Amino acid sequence: NAIRKRLPENHEAFFLRGFLRCGFCSHRITGSHVRKKNKNYYYCAVKEGEPGYHSNRGQTIDVQSMENQIADYFKLLQLSPSLVEEVFQRAKDILAETHNDVDRERIKLLNENTRLEKQKQVLEVKFLDGLVLDEMYSSHHVRISDELASNKLRLEKISEERDTNIDLFESFLRLARNLTKAYTASKPSVKMAYLSIFWEHFEIKDRRISKAVPS
Repeated sequence: NAIRKRLPENHEAFFLRGFLRCGFCSHRITGSHVRKKNKNYYYCAVKEGEPGYHSNRGQTIDVQSMENQIADYFKLLQLSPSLVEEVFQRAKDILAETHNDVDRERIKLLNENTRLEKQKQVLEVKFLDGLVLDEMYSSHHVRISDELASNKLRLEKISEERDTNIDLFESFLRLARNLTKAYTASKPSVKMAYLSIFWEHFEIKDRRISKAVPS
């Protein structure tokens, strides 16, 4: 079909697929982008000739409508005080680990880079003044540059680690304060984590959630 384009399986636009099942045949729900309408839709993946085959006429549901229905289910949940405290403590632990370990290592590497940059400048001035031989200059200059490059890679990994930690910290904190708001404000990967805590899957029939199966 020229108006329908299947997007990659890991496309974030369809992050709910792993939690959706057809209410008629129990097949998985998949998704695609309809170019003519410029919208994303979920629909049953059952194929003609397979057990339980049925028409998808009147059964496709746009992604936003599906996400709104899922969000409504979070409004039905109420976390116990003990679970709220546990989640809040987890947020505190993640933040403390980030500040005490990740940030400390980042500052250490930044200080090391400052020292190396100073060494490089001194070396270059000495080379200019004829105080070091060409071979010694090249050897030390390459060594310093390699250390700086290595530190740069490590800093990039630390930055990624920090971003991941802070995403988790913010998610846990929002979860403890307002579950529905936490879910709707999160990016797809975090929403999937929230969903897996409470539900195994949702069955979809006539463009509505007909059944929610708890984890």
